[in-house]
Amino acid sequence: MGNVKNLEAEFEEIFNLAQLSSGSHQKSAEKIKSFLNLVDVDTLFETFKTYVIPILLVESKLKCPYVERLIEFIAFTCYTLKQTLNTVEDTDDEIAEHPLVEKIFSFLLEIQHVSNYNVRYRTCQLINKILDYLVDLELSIEFCDNIEKAMLERLNDPKLEVRLEGILALHRFQEIENPLDKIIDTFKTLIEHDRLAKIRRLCVSKIALREDVIPLILSKLRDVDTGVRLAAFTRLSKVPRSLKIEQRRLVLLAASLDSSDKIKSYIESTMLPAWMMHFEDNFHIFMKAIRLDANESDVKGTNNLSEFILKSLFKSKPLDTLIKTVGNNENRLIPYDNLNWESSNYWRILVQHIKSNLNLEDRLEEILPELVHFCSYIEGFYNNFPEEKTITDFLENQFILKQLFTIALEYDLSDPSGRNALQCLIRNVLSNAVLTLSTVQVIIKNLERIIPTVELRARYINELISDIMYPESEEDGLKLQLEFQDKLINLKNDLATISRMQESAIAEKDYLLAENLEKKMENMNSLVESLIKEKDATLEQPASVKKSDKATLVKCLDIAAGLLLSPEITKMTSSLETLKRDTIYNLIMHENPSVQAKAMRCYALLCIIDKKTANDGIHLFYVPISAYQSEQECDIQILLVCISAIVDLLRGFGTQLIAAPEEKSDLSESQREDHQRHFFGGTSLTNIIQALVDLMDDEEIQIQETAGHGLCCLVLSNIIQSPSLLSRLVLKWCNPYDQSQKLKQIIGVTFQQLSQVAGFHRQWENTILITLKSLIYTPSDSPYATIDVDSIAKFLVALLEVNLEDEEVLYNFAMRVCQEIRNKPRSKQVLTFSKILNMLHLTVENSVIDELLTTCDELRYLIHNNKATTLQIVKFMGKLNLIKGYQGPRAVSANNSDESDDDSDVQCTEVPAIGEEDEDEE
Repeated sequence: MGNVKNLEAEFEEIFNLAQLSSGSHQKSAEKIKSFLNLVDVDTLFETFKTYVIPILLVESKLKCPYVERLIEFIAFTCYTLKQTLNTVEDTDDEIAEHPLVEKIFSFLLEIQHVSNYNVRYRTCQLINKILDYLVDLELSIEFCDNIEKAMLERLNDPKLEVRLEGILALHRFQEIENPLDKIIDTFKTLIEHDRLAKIRRLCVSKIALREDVIPLILSKLRDVDTGVRLAAFTRLSKVPRSLKIEQRRLVLLAASLDSSDKIKSYIESTMLPAWMMHFEDNFHIFMKAIRLDANESDVKGTNNLSEFILKSLFKSKPLDTLIKTVGNNENRLIPYDNLNWESSNYWRILVQHIKSNLNLEDRLEEILPELVHFCSYIEGFYNNFPEEKTITDFLENQFILKQLFTIALEYDLSDPSGRNALQCLIRNVLSNAVLTLSTVQVIIKNLERIIPTVELRARYINELISDIMYPESEEDGLKLQLEFQDKLINLKNDLATISRMQESAIAEKDYLLAENLEKKMENMNSLVESLIKEKDATLEQPASVKKSDKATLVKCLDIAAGLLLSPEITKMTSSLETLKRDTIYNLIMHENPSVQAKAMRCYALLCIIDKKTANDGIHLFYVPISAYQSEQECDIQILLVCISAIVDLLRGFGTQLIAAPEEKSDLSESQREDHQRHFFGGTSLTNIIQALVDLMDDEEIQIQETAGHGLCCLVLSNIIQSPSLLSRLVLKWCNPYDQSQKLKQIIGVTFQQLSQVAGFHRQWENTILITLKSLIYTPSDSPYATIDVDSIAKFLVALLEVNLEDEEVLYNFAMRVCQEIRNKPRSKQVLTFSKILNMLHLTVENSVIDELLTTCDELRYLIHNNKATTLQIVKFMGKLNLIKGYQGPRAVSANNSDESDDDSDVQCTEVPAIGEEDEDEE
């Protein structure tokens, strides 16, 4: 030992001091380094190892500050030793490693796979802590490769904590520029497939943000675990400019829909302000960075996201700053040159924000002029629309106009001049401007405030549509008006002459003449009145031929739809009847598909409020569906309208549209049952449902989604009660090769709500059996052949137990499953069905248990050659016998052993002795 008489005593003192105080670490590390001048490396390492081993044997769950200080000290010692060689390089430019540090790492890597869980955990923890200290120092490639290989092995450890430490150690060695980097690929696999949320969360936090990793992080925004989602939001909050526009929109959409209060708080307080700073702290630039405007759907999505962003950010910004950002001039209006997607949207959202806060309503005057001036501003904008070279330009003009009319909704209409100006503006814009349906809806919402009575508003719209379809000829109208004016002037001149003559006769006391002149004046007054009436009647008559071009008809139908979409319209009125007869019905069979589709949509809206119209409509809407199934030519837009219309009618009226059989009819039981599935006119409900099911597999994704959404709505409305249909929905949902992700999401949401439907559990029992049989017997070349049947079975059984009030349902289902096994004991399905029995959470004793045990005992003999199935049956019998003997509390869910066990930490209550052997440790 050279000049050191008792190296072990020195080490014992060093380690005892290290665990008591971090202040001694630097001095103790220097002391250990000085030992290298007195003893050889091997001797020093062996002594050092003697004091490291007890630390590695400490219980992993023991959260002890003394142990943590010792680990910190060992890491600091390695750093001190490594630092002495930091600037030293060999002649061949290879990085040198300190021999003692190298031996410590070799020892730790050698024992990292031992059977003792505590050693594996503490070893990984120590390696990770040492790497924390060495992060700024250069390490040799061989050194890093050895650590990487060992820690990759620890990622497959059965214990959660060990794997977490392995991830923390490995994340430093990621090579972002290497497309074949093993660590990144392993992290990607864990993020995508690991069942433990803590693993997924840590990998999301530590994985390098390579281009191919970002889509994976985006997918974790929909993870079931709140912590994983929060980790994904945290990573993405730092790199908004590295994301594509569509990816930014996806992040914001997920943020706006997340139900977690913790995530909502993070989004508002951290992520959105961070993104704002990346976009120069400018609202308009931020909104432009998320804008898509290729079609109306994109524009609508952009608008919704902008509202979410601005309403969140408005909470943390001073109102004066928000008002200043609008960019209004001295007239409190945005100059037309600055009026665009972002400025108009920001203006509208800020107006609504201020209006919704009663304490701030007075501040509206700072960003809005009087209503009369605002109407003139809107009129000036639409009269001088910027040149529309592309569809994007058109959509931008529509969007701005829509925002302006939405702002108009916030005005008080008590002032007659403002109200009249707005009504005049509405009529002019609807009559003359080319508008989308969504813009028309907003404009008519303004009209609802001016004419609140439904009948009067419908009459006004009828007159407006008539004026659009039968426009006046200005030249003819002016000519007629001049003719009538000439006649009136002549009559009034004659009347004035006779009046003067009468006055003279009275002055001369010629009363007889005065009486005759009075009669003449009365006749002439009658002529004047008649002429005025004739003038009004004549000028109101159309002076030209009815306009029937596509643009005019589409405009009229959009105006009609804007009226009918009002929730205040709940029944048919005389004006609505006129609208149906004179405008809508005549255009249903129009030769242009676009006109026909819009006319059918208007007719569908009328059907919703009038059962008599619905009786005819159900057949009208089924015709295109039937034609499409027969491979006849049919426009897709018309088909989509008809599918949606039929679903809405069935949801709104249900069986009320089905014709009742005649009382005196001689129908048999089966005929009467079949008759109950037909509507007035003969269309079969069965045929409609079958058509929708078939359309769910159509080549057109849009048709698939519309038909699937319609079926899901009918199931949730309890209009359809069919286990076969539910099974089709399950198969559609789990098909790995189905391209419609939107439809899968719709079906998934439907499954979440199914348990609230009356009679669900009875239907779902049959659905489980039908679905599993379909999957078990599917051909090998079918896309369903790759599905894990056991996983689907577990999901279906779990759904059966949702909102379950009585376990008798489960016992009855268990009996049905046993019957299925008994009926076909040698079939492929028996193993899956036997597993189902053990998936059922049975906890309460039931009268059917004895019968189940008898049946299971019988099944054991029938399937005695099938060991796997027999084992499942025996396991189920043991479960039933346990219930008979002991009734424990029902377990809601079985937590993973790793996660549940590892969270129960043991606290350290005393200072561990250093240098004493643990006799209990193996």
